[in-house]
Amino acid sequence: MGAAPVRLAAGARFLILHRHPAGIVSSLNNRKGNTATAEANERNALKYLLPLEEARRALDPALRHTVRHKDLTTDPEKVTRGICDWLDVPWEAAMLDYGAQHQGPLPPNLGDRSEKILSGRVQPGRPHPGSESLSARTRVIAKAWGY
Repeated sequence: MGAAPVRLAAGARFLILHRHPAGIVSSLNNRKGNTATAEANERNALKYLLPLEEARRALDPALRHTVRHKDLTTDPEKVTRGICDWLDVPWEAAMLDYGAQHQGPLPPNLGDRSEKILSGRVQPGRPHPGSESLSARTRVIAKAWGY
C-alpha cells in the first residue's frame, strides 16, 4: 500500500477504526449462518487486518486519527466529538442515531448483522476471548494496536 493513498488523495486525512482482532473473529464466529471454523474466520479477518496495519504504519501520524472500537462503543459521544474536532466539522447528536437514515445493505463478511447493529444506535461490544485465542500472526497485529 505504501504512500499510494496519500498520492491518490492529496490533502486527505485518514480515520482508522480498529477493533481487537479477537473481537472481530468472535463477531464472525457468531454471525448468523456461520459455518466456518474460528481458524477460517481468523484467516478471513486477516485479509482486512494486514492491509489496515500496513496502511497504519505507512501513513504519516499527522494524517491519521485512530479510534478504538471499544472506546467508540463505550463512549460514542466523546469519540465522535473527537473525530469531528480532528476533521474540524461540527458535531451533531444525530450522529449517534445512525438508524434514523437508511444505510443500505451491510456488506458481506464484515462483522455481524445482529440486533445490535440493526438497532441503529451504537451498542456496547460483547466480551471476547482475548489475544491468547489468536494465531501468532494475528497477535502481532493486536499488540501493534495496543491490545
